[in-house]
Amino acid sequence: MHNRSQQMVEIGLCGKNIAIKAIPSSLHEYKIKMLELYKVSNISPDIAVWGSSRTSEFRAKFFPNYSFINLSLPGANIKDYVALYGYCKEHNQLPKNIILGIDPWTFHTRKKLGKGNIFVADTVNKIGVGGPVKQNYIYARQQMGLEPEKSNTIIEKPQAVAWLSNFFEFISPSYFQNCLNYWGTEFIKATDKEELTGYSMMYNDGGYALKNISELDDAEVTRKSISYLNNAKGNFFCDAFAKGENMDLFYKLVETLTNKEKINLTIYISPIHPDVYIELMKYEKASIELAVRKKCSELGVKIIGGFNPEPLNLKTTGKEFSDQYHITSIGLTKILSQYNLTFNK
Repeated sequence: MHNRSQQMVEIGLCGKNIAIKAIPSSLHEYKIKMLELYKVSNISPDIAVWGSSRTSEFRAKFFPNYSFINLSLPGANIKDYVALYGYCKEHNQLPKNIILGIDPWTFHTRKKLGKGNIFVADTVNKIGVGGPVKQNYIYARQQMGLEPEKSNTIIEKPQAVAWLSNFFEFISPSYFQNCLNYWGTEFIKATDKEELTGYSMMYNDGGYALKNISELDDAEVTRKSISYLNNAKGNFFCDAFAKGENMDLFYKLVETLTNKEKINLTIYISPIHPDVYIELMKYEKASIELAVRKKCSELGVKIIGGFNPEPLNLKTTGKEFSDQYHITSIGLTKILSQYNLTFNK
């Protein structure tokens, strides 16, 4: 079977967007292949986005005078970012500018509750590294001047299912079910369009959209976002993780990127749906954001965005959110318009 990651990258390098019935639960292999083929093609992005699905809406169109790549990974955490640094450092592909996304789960892992897209904090299990980039994580720690991490704490995908990952692109059970749902239909298409009805979109610059804006209904988004609160109250930000080894690792990464690698770094904190944020703050303090802001202020690193949508003038209307904690390209456009960002060339 033709490798799907390779297929998607080849579509992107031809200038086409990718319409896909279900976005894989892990995009590590796909993003690494993007970097590999960019290098072969002598493409050297000026700006790279490192983040999770909450930074996936960053697109080249926001930065018309710069080359751009979005390396966002669904559910990415601080160890994924460190591994990405290791890969780019080893292969001489560090960009001049990085936009680094921060989420609550940057510093702690999550667990899924029942059916549907319900994730809450998991304060028991340690965060892990995507299987394909474990060695990059080890190399990165060396470059950052850190002691080797004990091998039994570097969690990765079990080798027993490695062959299945290569076949189905690091699938989760839900992704596999989606594949079955669309069995016999065209699962992936190359297109010039920004949206295609019935498909999620992956763009040729590495960005992706979980939902089509044209298919969103603000009232339904709000209703589902509020229902999410039944499980997330007091179990979302996890204030205890505002300090500890994962936050220390973030500090070290920021220092390495800015001081050692001389990269122009921007921290981006994507906002939460307005109604959800108001309720969450009745139970938690979002201390993670406060800790990140304090350290970045000390290091002179700029921050844009914030968990609180109110200062950013984001609303529950206007199709600015696609769910409880994902903004759309419309919401991101509004955020970026409020900052005068400068980048190195």
